[in-house]
Amino acid sequence: LRGGVFYLRSFAVPPSASNGIAPADQFFGGRRAVWAKWTGIATALLLVAGIFNYVLIIKQHERLDPSYHMLMGLKMLAAIGVFLLAALFAGRTSAADKIRQKWRTWLTLCVVLGIVAVTFGSVLRTYPRVKKADANAAPQLVAPANTATP
Repeated sequence: LRGGVFYLRSFAVPPSASNGIAPADQFFGGRRAVWAKWTGIATALLLVAGIFNYVLIIKQHERLDPSYHMLMGLKMLAAIGVFLLAALFAGRTSAADKIRQKWRTWLTLCVVLGIVAVTFGSVLRTYPRVKKADANAAPQLVAPANTATP
């Protein structure tokens, strides 16, 4: 999804594209239905995978720093912004028409939000975590320290 938005921003619409037709309709109009279909599929898959991974991390770890949850919330907001804008690029509402009038500006915002979401995701992968003790695991035996000195 983010790659598609980056492609649209960088290559699909030239910087000086205007002849009275909205730039998005001039260069993207015939492919909006295909874009809408793939945006919906990608959004659904990314939401399901993201929520699944978040729940899995919460269940597997005993303690997570409160800032982990804050960054995860910001990442989710950025991702939802990308999903919303990507859907509006192919939409048929008046809001979608307004978005397409300033196509390059909104595509730029969408790319920036995508970069923010990926960056926060990378930071979250490196956060310190304390795993929950496995109830079925055998207790760990630790040898006593040898304090005798020769």
